[in-house]
Amino acid sequence: MHDRAKIVKQGRIWANQTTREVLWQIMKTKVENGVLLITDDTKEIEGRIGISGSTTITGAHMKKSPELGWNALQILLRFQQGTFQYFDYGAHGLGDLDQGLKIRLTQVINVLPDLPMRIDQLAGPNTLNRIRAIDPAQLAEMKKVEESKKKGEETKRKDEEVHGIDQNVMQQIREFESKTMRYRAAAMWGTFVAIALGAGAIVYFHR
Repeated sequence: MHDRAKIVKQGRIWANQTTREVLWQIMKTKVENGVLLITDDTKEIEGRIGISGSTTITGAHMKKSPELGWNALQILLRFQQGTFQYFDYGAHGLGDLDQGLKIRLTQVINVLPDLPMRIDQLAGPNTLNRIRAIDPAQLAEMKKVEESKKKGEETKRKDEEVHGIDQNVMQQIREFESKTMRYRAAAMWGTFVAIALGAGAIVYFHR
């Protein structure tokens, strides 16, 4: 599998460079599909971790045991002495390491070295921990969406207020017109009658 990949990072795992620091380095490396190979110093324990987009763990597999998925990931990330190699597979995909785990690297980094026993305990019940586990870029995007929604709601509220004012004004105008219509009609007919009477008087006196 390595023959179609190139090594982009490698080094030792020890006290000054734990698996947590290794994952931080991977996050800063732009790789579409990557495989992290971890081997302990005895060469007896070795495994691979699939990572998509340098942000998401997709699966894990042990070389000499049937362990895979979350169980294999726990074993590999608990190594205190060993070596690592990070391979770039480009667009070739991750093969058997595409197990659908979809674990954010930030989630794992946030809890190392104390990984929970079950994957559903990874984020934990604490909301603050879940917020810390969100990728900074994703968190910024979430904030933008929330601000946009708030602005939209504020604009809608103002439009409704203006619309309400317009409706009230129109209602008042209609009521005013309804009240004054009778007076305008009476005044118009009164003027007409006065003109007619005046014209009749003029004709009468000129006879």
